[in-house]
Amino acid sequence: MKILLIKRGALGDILMATPLIRQIKQSFPDCQLDFLIANSFKVILENNPYIDNLIGLEGKLFTLKYLPILLKRLIKFRNTYDYIFVLDKHYYFSFLAFIIGGRKRIGFVRDFVANIFLTNKVRYKDLDRYQTLYYLDLLLVSKLATPNYDDINLDFFILPENRIEVDKWLLENNLTEFIVVTNSGGNNEYETSGIRMLPSDKIAELLKILIKKNKVLLVGSSIDFINYNYYTEMIKDTNLLNLAGKFSLQQTAYLLKKAEKIFTTDCGIMHLAISQQLNKKLICFFGPTNPAHVLPQGEIVFYWQDQDIFDKNYQLFGKINNKKCFRKLDVKSFLLNKI
Repeated sequence: MKILLIKRGALGDILMATPLIRQIKQSFPDCQLDFLIANSFKVILENNPYIDNLIGLEGKLFTLKYLPILLKRLIKFRNTYDYIFVLDKHYYFSFLAFIIGGRKRIGFVRDFVANIFLTNKVRYKDLDRYQTLYYLDLLLVSKLATPNYDDINLDFFILPENRIEVDKWLLENNLTEFIVVTNSGGNNEYETSGIRMLPSDKIAELLKILIKKNKVLLVGSSIDFINYNYYTEMIKDTNLLNLAGKFSLQQTAYLLKKAEKIFTTDCGIMHLAISQQLNKKLICFFGPTNPAHVLPQGEIVFYWQDQDIFDKNYQLFGKINNKKCFRKLDVKSFLLNKI
């Protein structure tokens, strides 16, 4: 049996889909399980033992503008898969599954159009439900196997050499105790709004409080470097280091394991920490997104006081609203009450 999963990106979404990957392969260890993904996100799954083949394509090819080129790339997979799981929610990706073919095409329905291209469907609408459970719903409606909704640990595998590199850097910089801070969310190759980031005044207040007693490492991708550089130039303290883009994803995951605490917004780093079972170290700030949809239930400390201006269309459809989030956040009071 041959099974294909389709998910363009991004970091958090793919990590939340790893329980589905694991449960499919554990249910059918002899199946060929392939994953179609944008090249820039292949690193998330490169060491995943449950995947047989990673099929990477340039991210731009997944857009409507490049559809003719994409179809030429996909035609070689025509009717080679028995089951295709579409993890992206937009009907465009359901259409791609239809082009590839397959006996069953399983995916999400948010509107009428997706119904045309899918044989088995999950209606996606409840933002009070953890997204990983929705991915497992796909396995349920496929009728291939009954998912285990308690088996929801996220998978991200760190190779030994990445641990060695981080330990070496920490030793060279005499760092044994430190806090990690990430202020990102809504900054990647598909979105540039930064809508999930703490406003500059809030993140500056947080950093100024933390560096009084701690070394603080600003961690993120190279996209975050400019923003973080602004914070370090403004605050000018040797306890604050900008490490955005310095470490690989695996190295970053290991660095998170070494941290005393991890302060983060709703972004990929948050999910990376969860994949390493660092829930008790996490302190998460939420604005335009519902934490119930992206956090597993349990030990994670989070702040969310924007329910009154919450617009579900951002999480469901990616539609940006202009409402200002995080304005109710009193950083000092929050830290006193929660930490």
